Amino acid sequence: MGTWGFGVFDDDFTLDIKDYYLLFKEEGVSVNQAVSRIKRIYSDIMNDEGLSPDLEPLFYIGLAATQQECNELVEEIKNKAIEHITLGTGLERWRNAGLISHLRRKSELKKLKKQLMKSECITDSSIVDEVDLNSGRFDPSNQRYSVYEITFPTGKKLIGNTVHLERRGKHFEKYPLK
Repeated sequence: MGTWGFGVFDDDFTLDIKDYYLLFKEEGVSVNQAVSRIKRIYSDIMNDEGLSPDLEPLFYIGLAATQQECNELVEEIKNKAIEHITLGTGLERWRNAGLISHLRRKSELKKLKKQLMKSECITDSSIVDEVDLNSGRFDPSNQRYSVYEITFPTGKKLIGNTVHLERRGKHFEKYPLK
């Protein structure tokens, strides 16, 4: 899984969460159904208490930021993202990359937290379609990851993986690596 910067979507996992959410919303499903589909896709890395501890913060932070961008922020997602930002969880990759990386990531998340705290939440009382969820399309084993390599202008290479290779390419066109 690649990490290339400090922004909310500057890692493969969080950007995949965003890509899935936008894809499902393009299909016309409700917010609840989109979130349920994503949780089903990542059910292989979830336990009884939720996602694995290293990915749960990225999951909720990425999902909250995406929902906010779409004006579809749900209170549960917002609260979990704010909690992870407040506790400083999910910063291991940036902490391991050094003090500057760690502090810059914390700064980006602090900005997001302020935005989330000001954001209004929607209420989606739609019922989750279990037949849709159990169709097999969202089984973790059916997700096909592609490995990609991108070279920074400095010559440094990033190797990552995604289930949304076309969307990842479009992301890097819109937000070029620095």
